[in-house]
Amino acid sequence: MLTRWVLGQDWKGPNHTGGEPRTYWVETANPPCNNGVIWFIHQLDAGWDNVISSAEAFSGCNHFEHWTLPNEQGAVKVCMPTCAFAEGQPLYCSGLDDMTLAEADRYLREWGFTVYWQIERGAATTVETAPPATGIIAAGVAFDAHTVQIVVVPAGSPEWHVAPSCP
Repeated sequence: MLTRWVLGQDWKGPNHTGGEPRTYWVETANPPCNNGVIWFIHQLDAGWDNVISSAEAFSGCNHFEHWTLPNEQGAVKVCMPTCAFAEGQPLYCSGLDDMTLAEADRYLREWGFTVYWQIERGAATTVETAPPATGIIAAGVAFDAHTVQIVVVPAGSPEWHVAPSCP
């Protein structure tokens, strides 16, 4: 029997604001992100291009990637499940993108965050409680106001867009 699952939602405003969200659904027999399954929405609906300010993943999906061009091309921004660097989120304008990983870890813990580090190394992904020795911050997840997961990729990774600086 098929069940209708929500993969994710996009909002035009920060912190899940800006009117009705765009919801992405899939019908499957099992939760959609079990066993490493990846789902793609190859092109956004009319009116949603270049206006998304916040997003959230659902149904066990822990990555919600948004590309600047159709068909998974261009720079990518990852929301997992909530973009921690988006306006209205706990790491907005934090300056983490200008810190070493050790400095970022110290800063986050001094501000009372529980921090997890998602380390992307090609096909291998690990989640640790301490930052890796090398890499750059590419994205972050805010699980709640005090718990974040920071995504670290190798320096110079062309498929990742570095976490944004403050405007």
